[in-house]
Amino acid sequence: MSEEQEYGEELFSAKVAAGNRTYFVDVQRAQNGAKYLKISESRQGDEKEHEHQRVMVFEEDIVDFIHAITEAMPFMRPDAPPGRLSRLREKHPRAYEKWTEEENARLRAEFAKGTPREELAVMFQRQRAAIKSRLQKFGLLDQSK
Repeated sequence: MSEEQEYGEELFSAKVAAGNRTYFVDVQRAQNGAKYLKISESRQGDEKEHEHQRVMVFEEDIVDFIHAITEAMPFMRPDAPPGRLSRLREKHPRAYEKWTEEENARLRAEFAKGTPREELAVMFQRQRAAIKSRLQKFGLLDQSK
């Protein structure tokens, strides 16, 4: 079976060489037409054999995935100050914590009542960007707003 038959049509590919590791970032279309992002790592392991790891992110999850990566980036900077998250949580105690089903339901209800996003951020103890992202995930807010 060819790689295209196994993984689908390749729409985009980029390679990042990083020492003994090589990363590939690919966008592919599966046989059923669904698009997905495939991030692969290839590295030389013991005995000179190459080890491969893959993560596939499907179309319906990509917005949340990109949001999580974007939120993680400030922590990856070489000059990122230690304790940034603890300082952030002084103002937003629930910053970067997983949303509960109860919070999701309450957010939907409060937004439906017309509660402004600034108030929602205070109410949920999260950043305004987290509120915006969550509302977009639920289809309650246009991606461009």
